Parts: sequence; C-alpha cells; structure tokens
Amino acid sequence: MPHMLEEFEITFFIEPSTLAFTMAKPVLKPNWQSLFYPLQTDVWGYVAATVILVFIVLLMMKPKEDKGHGAWQVMRQVFGTLLDEAIHGELPRKSSTRLVLTSWMIFSFIVGTVYRSNLTACLTVPTYPTRAENLADLFNMGVK
Repeated sequence: MPHMLEEFEITFFIEPSTLAFTMAKPVLKPNWQSLFYPLQTDVWGYVAATVILVFIVLLMMKPKEDKGHGAWQVMRQVFGTLLDEAIHGELPRKSSTRLVLTSWMIFSFIVGTVYRSNLTACLTVPTYPTRAENLADLFNMGVK
C-alpha cells in the first residue's frame, strides 16, 4: 500500500461532506379534541344552528296545554335522534309535525353517518403534523 501514497493526495476529501439534520417522527398526543376533528368548524356551527331551529319549530308546533312538559320531550326528541336514540313517548299526530320530525330524523341520520365514518377514518389513519424536509422548512417551523 505504500505505493498508493504517491498516487493519491490525501489532504483533499474524496467525498465532500454535506449538511444534514434528523428529526424524530411527530408523536400524536391523545386529547379530547379528537371528537371534533371529523367535521370542520363550519359544519359544527350549521349542525348547532339546525338543532336550535328544529327545537324551536317543534316546540311551537306543540299544543299550548303541553308546553311545560312538552319542551323536555321535544328536547329529548331532537337530541335523541341526533345521537341515534329511539323516540320515547307518543309520536305526534299532526301531519306538519310528523313532516318536520321525519325531516329531522333523515338529517340526523345523514349527519350521524358522516360523523361516524369520518371519525373511524381519523382514528384508523391518523394525520401527523408536517415535518421539515429541508433547511427552509426547518427555519419556517421556528426550530432553534
């Protein structure tokens, strides 16, 4: 091997060194807000507004003698159907009330199905926070 010293200059790098960095994979922290991730904030607002609207409409359709005890029953019907519970008590006899209640049941079925399927998807394949892939991303993340 001594003859190799004469042929190669060992004061220069054969392979240049490059700047590199490594980061750990972001860890998901369990929190109670995971229940809200399947739907966007606007959708939650629209659902809340619809719940209030349907509650008021069904409460106004109740007979006047039934208003005191009927408010609790209407609230149980509105929130119960949204949470896929059975309707307790007597069903309404007026066609208009039945139409509103049926529309609400269809709406709550669709919203509940979308929420459950998106929740299953979010819990099955979690989305990790973005990680830095180059030096510019590292500076944009504010890492010191």
